[in-house]
Amino acid sequence: MIPSKYLVLNQILKASNNNLYISGQEIAQSLGLSRSAVNKAVSAIRSEGYDIDAINRKGYLITSDPNLINPGELLGILPAKRLESVAILDTVNSTNVKLHELAEEGALSGQIVIASCQTAGRGRAGSNFDSPDNKSIYASYLIRPDFTLDPKTITPKVAQIVAKSINEYLNTSAISYTDAGDLFLDDKKICGILTEMLSEAGSGYVRYIMIGIGIRPINSIKRASLIASIIQSLDKTFLLESE
Repeated sequence: MIPSKYLVLNQILKASNNNLYISGQEIAQSLGLSRSAVNKAVSAIRSEGYDIDAINRKGYLITSDPNLINPGELLGILPAKRLESVAILDTVNSTNVKLHELAEEGALSGQIVIASCQTAGRGRAGSNFDSPDNKSIYASYLIRPDFTLDPKTITPKVAQIVAKSINEYLNTSAISYTDAGDLFLDDKKICGILTEMLSEAGSGYVRYIMIGIGIRPINSIKRASLIASIIQSLDKTFLLESE
């Protein structure tokens, strides 16, 4: 269930994106909340770094935001049902490690873990992946392949998806990628992809695959919009293929 503060945030964001104020009464009626609950939610939203202008008899307008990834930001792009399998954390040792834990608990294909900071991020061949909280995107996506899937094709597919999403957002074609999962902008690496697979000994049966994505800060990109676009493309590529 999405916390009420993020439902309120989503209402204010939708209005603010059109440069419109929305009243507390309108929010309360739309969400079935009390005015007191709306006021409490607005205070909580402000505490997360959102600047909200409030005018009596007019309502609320977000004048600046901290570029966060949270359910309120994603709800404007992804359906509420989809967000049930999106885990958003402030700090985690590794999004792939957390996703592995969820997979062992029975998480289904499409489960996602997103974090603002990794304390033990991992790269390919056991290397460390520096993961500070500096407006980067760290995310891991779960696939339980019940269809023919060549693991060697996954990383190049994901690299292509992420590059396409960034290029479309920036309205450019400047993002290049390698089949190994490295993305570059002006010869500077901006993204790394780590694909890990868990299979059964003996049979070689693939139980699940975890795709880790780390994207460095890119000027002017709203993180929630970018990761939502990537999620939509990953779903189309990997979930639809399994149906």
